[in-house]
Amino acid sequence: GASATGGAGGAGGSNNQALVNGCSANTATDMKGQATVQITAQGLAYTPPCIIVDKDTTIEMSLDFGVHPTKAGTVVNDVATEDQTSPIPPTTMGSSVQFSMPNTGEFPYFCDSHFTLGMYGVIYVE
Repeated sequence: GASATGGAGGAGGSNNQALVNGCSANTATDMKGQATVQITAQGLAYTPPCIIVDKDTTIEMSLDFGVHPTKAGTVVNDVATEDQTSPIPPTTMGSSVQFSMPNTGEFPYFCDSHFTLGMYGVIYVE
């Protein structure tokens, strides 16, 4: 029936920023204080997909990049836009990549094979 209601929209007054790759800084997993943070894949999802880290944190992504080629960039309406300036390197082979996050900001990424299925995330650097 027509009883479906829209989402509640969050309780934050001025914090209702648009989601980027399904993430917001308000709901991202706080991983600050860790020198190295690991992101893996479970099925067709990054784990955890949305994280907050400190500047200069080392990110280690461990997944099958042959199956899940990972690129920096955003996904909007099932269209992926690569970000060539991101510190997240495009990775299409192997099972592990390490990189540093030298600048503060918002760094979205996606799986080039499965982004239309929701396989994406954001690394927030504070």
